[in-house]
Amino acid sequence: MNQTSEFQYDQFASLERSDLSAYMERFANDPTIPLTPDDLQRMLSELPNYDEYHLVYALEVGGDRSPDTFAPSVPAYLTHGEMSVRLAAANVLERLPDAVITRSLVDSVLEALLKCPEGESLKSLRKLETRITREAS
Repeated sequence: MNQTSEFQYDQFASLERSDLSAYMERFANDPTIPLTPDDLQRMLSELPNYDEYHLVYALEVGGDRSPDTFAPSVPAYLTHGEMSVRLAAANVLERLPDAVITRSLVDSVLEALLKCPEGESLKSLRKLETRITREAS
């Protein structure tokens, strides 16, 4: 596979499973490799359409690179049918900077945890409430 040094959305969207993992690991593990705001926005808008593998990478990369944009969408994935997606969402939420933790976000997380199969084991997410820095979303 061609290992370009910059992110290519079309390549991300076209790859599957192990090829996707091989491609995305660089971007997931090295935040100095830039993704454009357009690519991140495209990922965000496509979240509902992605399969499990694309969702995990989009949540992880988007949540780390553009937390203020992705944060409001992440709690919904705590109730996804695939455990890997639920855990990726939980990981993203735990890594969010305090500046993006709002009352609305925490309320969405707490509501989602009630429906999440791992809700009890993800109780550390309840601590987000102590990190609220803004009341508005």
